[in-house]
Amino acid sequence: MAINKRSKIIIWCSISIAIISAVIGFTYATSITNADTESSIINYDLESKSKYQAIVDNEVELIPKDSIESILFMDINTGEILAGYGDVYKEFEPGSIFKILTFAMSLKENSVKPKDMYDCKGRLNVDGKIFYCWNFKGHGKQTLLQGIESKCNIAAIEAALKIGKEKFYENLELFGLRNHDSGIELNNLNLAATSIGKGFTITPLQMASSISALLNEGTLYKPFLDESLKNIVKIKINNNKQLALKQVASKDVTNAIVSALKDISIDGKISGIGGVSDMTSDKKYITSYVATNIEDDPKIVGVIVMNVEFKDKDLAEEAMKKIIIKCLENNPNHLH
Repeated sequence: MAINKRSKIIIWCSISIAIISAVIGFTYATSITNADTESSIINYDLESKSKYQAIVDNEVELIPKDSIESILFMDINTGEILAGYGDVYKEFEPGSIFKILTFAMSLKENSVKPKDMYDCKGRLNVDGKIFYCWNFKGHGKQTLLQGIESKCNIAAIEAALKIGKEKFYENLELFGLRNHDSGIELNNLNLAATSIGKGFTITPLQMASSISALLNEGTLYKPFLDESLKNIVKIKINNNKQLALKQVASKDVTNAIVSALKDISIDGKISGIGGVSDMTSDKKYITSYVATNIEDDPKIVGVIVMNVEFKDKDLAEEAMKKIIIKCLENNPNHLH
């Protein structure tokens, strides 16, 4: 039976409507699915990141509150703050944790090589002033990288002297660590003291940022706290957007630092370095520890600063190691 022209038009219109409806339905379903997937990814990531603060909160309960100055965790590849406690803008004398930056600066300036030898005899005369190593007997002969492992004062001072005053303080500026320009006199005595973390102050945020740059192939990020974590993380940060500030070291330098940290790691998973300041006005000591998960590629940096009696100087290291171990055990998504 022949189909007239009017019937053909009706049939084609019906087919077209069916096709359009199917396409719209598929597109809507796909958009809903994509939206749901994106939402679940965001929620999972938030749940994963929030574990850091929960772990810090649990550890804080085990430490005398009046001894904790600050705790901070940062994503080394973005500058994002993942967890914290206390005042991360409060300045402290870094002590030995700063030595890793001194060694990195010396590698950056090509003033020394990783296998250059030092002979630590326990003391060094710098312009008439005797600087002592924490190991009064001396470490003996060691390479630059072994100096990192032993936290040798003499190796750090000699490395800084080879960099020279001007270049050393230029690097302090580069890494964002010069807080009091007017108070720094360019002489060898101040250079020697600064190289081992004495006679000046920095903030936990500055320490975390500079160490992160040595682990992420050289990019210095401005610390930030994402809006999604602002009601979870218990510290205040003045920035909520990711911002790469500058390149501060080459890949060769950062690879050498990572290699040295792996050599002093705990079971190949956690590595860090600690420091103790001189006695404070209340007859206590500022002890600090900076650590990272060194297995495979580092992902986070943790900094803890405490005010303790000398007999408790290892508390910062013990607390930081416990926290990172628990982070690994709880397997936050972006750690692996």
